[in-house]
Amino acid sequence: MGKWGLGIALIASLMLACQSPVRELQQDLSLANSAANKPYAIGLSYSADCPLSVSVSGDWMQLMSDLPLDSFERILFLSTPGGSISAPLTASVDRIVKDLDTARQLGFTHYPMVQIWELGISSWKPLYRGPLDNRSVQTGRSRLAPDSAFVRHYLTRLRTGQSPTFEMRTVSGCYLED
Repeated sequence: MGKWGLGIALIASLMLACQSPVRELQQDLSLANSAANKPYAIGLSYSADCPLSVSVSGDWMQLMSDLPLDSFERILFLSTPGGSISAPLTASVDRIVKDLDTARQLGFTHYPMVQIWELGISSWKPLYRGPLDNRSVQTGRSRLAPDSAFVRHYLTRLRTGQSPTFEMRTVSGCYLED
């Protein structure tokens, strides 16, 4: 092997060794879901320190219990590895990610924020990015009860066979910590 071949092999092995946590999560889920035939993933960013996160947790758990288990990988992105979280909330998901860098790289900016992806073998196609509902009016102001359930409506369209299109809504709430 010449100098160039050795250099290319070294660069390739370094790239594999330095894979980002996002890429590892995507590969892990893509392989697991292709075996389980789960075409979608849904994720929620959550912080027990954010009152808005706590206020949506009941609605999130209800939504997760309504989802067909064979169609969705349910992921919870936690703010801190040691943060307190209720057992029912953790039981409502398939996977918990305790890495803020991974959450940020996937596009999470606030707590609570929901994302839905169509899972592929080599990539995730974003389908929805935004709030669970219209509970939050702006950062620091929220409604006591939401009157529009954005994610539930999007999931209903998916389940009724409507072609998925990307939908992005403005998110307000607590910012992801630095």
